[in-house]
Amino acid sequence: MATDGYVSHQQQKWETYLAEHQIEKIFRDMTSDIITKQPQDSIQHMIEWLHKFREAKTKPKKSDKKGKKGRGRQRVVESSDSDSDDSSEDDRPFVAVKQSKTRRGTIAAPRLSLTKNWTPPSVPKEAHEESFLGRQLMTIFFMKSCTRKELHVLVGAMSTETYEDGATIIKQGERGDAFYVVEDGEVVCMKDEETVLTIPCPSTEDPSVERRYFGELALLYDAPRAASVKAVGRVKLWALDRTTFKSILQQSDDIKMMLYSKFVQSIHLFRDLKLSQVNALCASLQAQDFDDGDTIFKQGDDGDAFYIVESGEAACLKDGVVVSIVHEGDYFGELALVRREPRAATVRAKGKLSVLKIGARAFKRLIGVLEFDKVY
Repeated sequence: MATDGYVSHQQQKWETYLAEHQIEKIFRDMTSDIITKQPQDSIQHMIEWLHKFREAKTKPKKSDKKGKKGRGRQRVVESSDSDSDDSSEDDRPFVAVKQSKTRRGTIAAPRLSLTKNWTPPSVPKEAHEESFLGRQLMTIFFMKSCTRKELHVLVGAMSTETYEDGATIIKQGERGDAFYVVEDGEVVCMKDEETVLTIPCPSTEDPSVERRYFGELALLYDAPRAASVKAVGRVKLWALDRTTFKSILQQSDDIKMMLYSKFVQSIHLFRDLKLSQVNALCASLQAQDFDDGDTIFKQGDDGDAFYIVESGEAACLKDGVVVSIVHEGDYFGELALVRREPRAATVRAKGKLSVLKIGARAFKRLIGVLEFDKVY
């Protein structure tokens, strides 16, 4: 048991390190660039990419007396990190921008500005259609980090389109306004009138998985369509609009407030918070999903976060004995933060569990002064 606790503690430290240094995002951006450019020597390309990334990150910011926008790099604005509240704007990473002949050089596109009170569209679907789309989205590398709730929003926003044989779905050079998943039929991708890909086809990441999507690169990079796509026979597609696609993937504070503000306000613990405090709390939330039997933390671990149950159930165990079950709207993990003591209990998922996590610094700043009815 002591060994298990040590491993769990080490894993938490590793996860915190990865989050603080944005390792996952760096590798995701680098992978996106490799997929876009498809270099013959991928290892050398990664080395050069990392060198440019480092140069862009460490290069001093030049002031512009004329007030013109700087060129040559793109600031990546991250969502609020619960454990990085004290970091200044200049500590945030920059991503290098490299212009190519096709102008598809930006590794991270500018963030999307949402209109006030924007909500994603919701298109009714049959259960089998939702299941199909959910499975397809989870095969896409840049969507694998989405939570169940985010995937639910993306799937809900998708609408069906049908094309006849030979019809042009997207045209090379045009601005991208949608991302597509093929349900029935085939499409052919053509670059400069030459066929380069037929979809469905085996995934380049895992040949055992069938690729059924297209149109994502123009949305990820705010670049013109790199190829034309035409229907081969009658084709049924599911389309996801650009605004919903980018708003969920960019994980802005606006999206977090849209997804979680009503839920947070419904929790008894936060009933007296002002709207500004609720918004600040939502901006600090990190959504996490767990499967049946997964351990959120173990008794004796150091406390580094506070948790709110968004959906599902979890069992709280002391010395291996279940002492409580937490449900939707319940919270746990505050004792270790309030008293600065090791975790008093192990918390384990019962079935599928979704939680909202608040790091130690954000907890102390935003809700550490609240009174708790019970602690685990």
